[in-house]
Amino acid sequence: MHGLPMAHVNNTSCDLQRRGVLSFGLLSAFALTSALPAVVYAREDNHYRYLFELPITAASFDKESLESASTLRLELQHARPDRLVRQLESLGLDASQVRADALHVVVARQQVLHNNRTQARHRQPSFVLDYDQPIVDAELTALRRNKAAGIDALRDRVANRITTKSYQRSFDIASRVLATGEGDCTEHAVLLATLSRGLDLPARVIIGVVVLGLDSGVAAFGHAWTEIYQEGRWHLVDATSVGDDPSAFYLPVGELSNEGPGYALDLLRITMNYPAHVRLLHATPQ
Repeated sequence: MHGLPMAHVNNTSCDLQRRGVLSFGLLSAFALTSALPAVVYAREDNHYRYLFELPITAASFDKESLESASTLRLELQHARPDRLVRQLESLGLDASQVRADALHVVVARQQVLHNNRTQARHRQPSFVLDYDQPIVDAELTALRRNKAAGIDALRDRVANRITTKSYQRSFDIASRVLATGEGDCTEHAVLLATLSRGLDLPARVIIGVVVLGLDSGVAAFGHAWTEIYQEGRWHLVDATSVGDDPSAFYLPVGELSNEGPGYALDLLRITMNYPAHVRLLHATPQ
């Protein structure tokens, strides 16, 4: 991360091009460093071609067993399982170290972070979730005009606005996502959280792992999604096609809490907790 240009950026006055350049520069470094905790590779799959796959052992399970489960018990291999246990426990998950290089964790269906309270920043614009920019404000105006302010309507809007599903964009800020109409799970999560906040629905971006069933078996992917606060609680909302998959289980690893120009450092902090290997131990039937 050393040597990156870190010129002062004014969130309210800098133009879209300058923001996009800084975003790309920061995430170029992030892309290089995010592979450190685990070797990942792209799955050539028509449905999830824009996700990175993590190694998983789940020989006794299939798509149907995941669809009928209420919780999953996973074993995660990690160089510092004690650190990962503390991180997962801080998010409200049941985790425990079982070996010098592994831990167990239980994940519920539609797992959200345990903290049910919203903070002021979950409503505010930021460098990454920049709903104060003209291109985002125009999108919000269209949503208000069409009275499309519900969670489902926002999710559909984001899925339709990102027409090119691609892993080529790294981690774009929301105004850049609208300008390009391209991205992977991170762009979907960022844009959905941004539009939600612009419509006065508190929202946060979550980085983690999704486990789901495919025709070829069970897979695990590095993933990003959104949590939106409505009617007194947080809701897990995934604007990618994974969100339509009834077999999907979401393991949060961290919330993007630094949404300023140095957000890549926060992404690095989170992804350093990615497991090197996932083992599916048990699926509890509903």
